[in-house]
Amino acid sequence: MLVTTQQARRGASDHDHGEPTRPYDDDAGRAERADAGVAGADGAVGVVGVVRSLDRALTILDELALAPAGLGLVELSRRSRIAKSTAHRLISTLERRGYVARLPGGRYALGLTVFGAVNLPVAPVLRTALEGLAQHSGESVNFGVLHGTDVVYVDRVESRHALRWGLTIGSCVPMHCSGMGKAILGALPPGTRRDALRSATLRPLTRNTITDMAMLEEELQRVHAAGYAIDDGEYMDGVLCIAAAVRRGASVIGAVSIAGPALRFTREVALAQRPALFDTVRVAAGLLGMPPPDRGDGAESSTADHYSPTAWR
Repeated sequence: MLVTTQQARRGASDHDHGEPTRPYDDDAGRAERADAGVAGADGAVGVVGVVRSLDRALTILDELALAPAGLGLVELSRRSRIAKSTAHRLISTLERRGYVARLPGGRYALGLTVFGAVNLPVAPVLRTALEGLAQHSGESVNFGVLHGTDVVYVDRVESRHALRWGLTIGSCVPMHCSGMGKAILGALPPGTRRDALRSATLRPLTRNTITDMAMLEEELQRVHAAGYAIDDGEYMDGVLCIAAAVRRGASVIGAVSIAGPALRFTREVALAQRPALFDTVRVAAGLLGMPPPDRGDGAESSTADHYSPTAWR
């Protein structure tokens, strides 16, 4: 329900005389009066120059960015410190505009519109790191983020070779059979990973696709221990990919991958690229304004602390 300019002015005038008029005592009325810089039912006054509803909407997007598997309304309300009814209205608007997507099970995640908008300012700085890795490896390099049960390609640097695979920015691939998807899932806390997989359909895309949930969980535990994931023809026949997650503290923002034809980019060649991949992930986190993960002892973590190049089993 909207508060008219006349009503807002009358409310402000009455408040000045010690008799505040409160035509709306719900969250919407309080938020709208705060947006107008008018005292609300809770006594709060909007900060001049700050649009309260926009600030809250951006807070919701910030929280969803730190939860790639999505959040339910109650948890999102708790984390953002926004009343559930207000959060629901804001989410509904963001969902209508594509900034938020509703996932199976009632959870919410960032929508594809966010990734399209983020790609423009992020690409120039992130591409520097991706181009360096592509030049070093000679193969295509990608940066992607989890969106529901898929990974969205946010940026990509093509291989210099004529023979390469042709996914483009904005493409979506299933998380259960892609290198970046498995890298992200393996880096997530077990509970968050289970929530993400609960709505996933492990459909086979090739004869190598893992379609059994127990086998996938075992694979993700290996990914977690090793710090990287390998997709050996699981998404596309004849293509091999190695990927590592980009972290922000305990949160996982996305992943970087190197991919190429398996005839040229063999498992042995891919594993030899791990040090360069780990360095790129660390640099990408810095370029995106993310501090290095904290080991918990007050010291900065090295790349090796979180991306240990142990032998793939």
